[in-house]
Amino acid sequence: MKRGSMKRIISLLLSISICLLSVACTAKPKPSATSPSTTQSTSQTLQTEAPTVTATERTYMSGQVIALEDDYAYVRETASTASKIVGAAVLGAEFEITEYGDIWCKIIYHDTQTGYIQTRCLKTEMTSGELPAQKLYYYVPPKEEMGPVETKFDNKLIVKLSTYTTPAPTELEPTRVETRPCIDIYTDDGTLLAANATLVLHDAVITMPVLVDPNTPSLTPAATEIPSPASDPASTPSPTPVPIEIDVKEGKLTLHKGIDLVSDPAFVIGQDLGKVIAEDGTVISYMDFFPVNATVTITNGTIYSAAQQIAVEPSYYLVSTLLKDNLVDVKENSTGITFNMLFATDNNLLGYNVYGRDVCLLQKDTLDKLKQAEALFEKDGYSIIIYDAYRPYSVTVLLYDKYKTGTYLAGPRFGSVHNKGCAIDMSLLDKDGKPIEMPSPIHTLDASSNRDNPNMTATAKANMNYMADIMRSCGFSTINSEWWHFSDTNNRSYLRTDYDLTAILQIVSP
Repeated sequence: MKRGSMKRIISLLLSISICLLSVACTAKPKPSATSPSTTQSTSQTLQTEAPTVTATERTYMSGQVIALEDDYAYVRETASTASKIVGAAVLGAEFEITEYGDIWCKIIYHDTQTGYIQTRCLKTEMTSGELPAQKLYYYVPPKEEMGPVETKFDNKLIVKLSTYTTPAPTELEPTRVETRPCIDIYTDDGTLLAANATLVLHDAVITMPVLVDPNTPSLTPAATEIPSPASDPASTPSPTPVPIEIDVKEGKLTLHKGIDLVSDPAFVIGQDLGKVIAEDGTVISYMDFFPVNATVTITNGTIYSAAQQIAVEPSYYLVSTLLKDNLVDVKENSTGITFNMLFATDNNLLGYNVYGRDVCLLQKDTLDKLKQAEALFEKDGYSIIIYDAYRPYSVTVLLYDKYKTGTYLAGPRFGSVHNKGCAIDMSLLDKDGKPIEMPSPIHTLDASSNRDNPNMTATAKANMNYMADIMRSCGFSTINSEWWHFSDTNNRSYLRTDYDLTAILQIVSP
């Protein structure tokens, strides 16, 4: 139907409605001019029998989603497929159309929010009354990608000589194998980080006692020269061994004592295996030789192996791992939980609505664990109240920059478990919906929030421990500094992300 025709129909319907309303309002019976008693009786009759005047029902054009572009029918900021997507709808969702066109319709897709949807996705009709109730939830597309997983350690490594065996079949010897020397890298507590590896040093110090048995020509021990009579070779003393010390700074060899080192330009860092080597190509070990009992203290470098690449930083090593992100809307996928998302209000540590939307997201598996806890709390007459869940990384940075405390707020280096959607700040409500007593108000950044705070009341301690026991039994861990914080014990499997919560897709469904 053309736009002009539709407007004429709407105008005609409105005119008819107005005429009917006018007739109903003017066609009233007149009271009789009789005695006062008769007049009073007639008046009472008129009051009880007069027709009720009601407003005419609102008439408008509606559009029901009957086709999708891919997974959704998208609502865009302007009438163009190149325009920003501001919302989406599933089959059966229904909207009020404010402007009809052959290609695009302007709609009200949530409260007073407007946007444009392709006309071909809609079944349009004139209707009256109110739209059916619609549900609105937030959607983040799931994804997987490689990301670093950090492990704290003391930056000390042990290099052990080993052998690597690999099949090397030939036509004449189909079962032949090849064995060659290699090196394996361990932490000093015995954890194997990488087998058949290469350790590339950016900033490191290697120290050990005297070199015992140098068998490689390129690694001949240096010695302290002692003058001796040239005429009596037999009286020449043996060289005094010098303890080994090797320093590498910013990838370059800056000091070496007790050992001679050479470079190997033919060795391709990141591709070839079997050496401890500085980034400038200076070889500290090669295949079958490394100083025995050497201590390698590395604050910056990389471990390469056929299986993976490990970055070493001060206090941490980081393993690149396939991580996932599957955030879901907690409000859409749970019942019985109360929400007070503080960072979506002005009542928070930053003093303003930093999220921009009242949205609560968690990883799906984390939410499944939380729902298990919810069921256990419900049996005891309690319910969960959530104050924060997924927190964008940029918000973590803002908090740290303001308060400069790594005790109660995560630092920017690795961020927070909240940035992965695997942490919840929460408390409990009693059967009347009132918060139960806890050691301190939520997000109090001092010792009163600590789980070992000696000044908390016996009731607060019992409530805190009860909540923690239930959460731990469902797969969460606690931290001492914040009684309200719980992390999914599997949080190392998820990506750290920094979503703009105001730009996350809003889905409308029937």
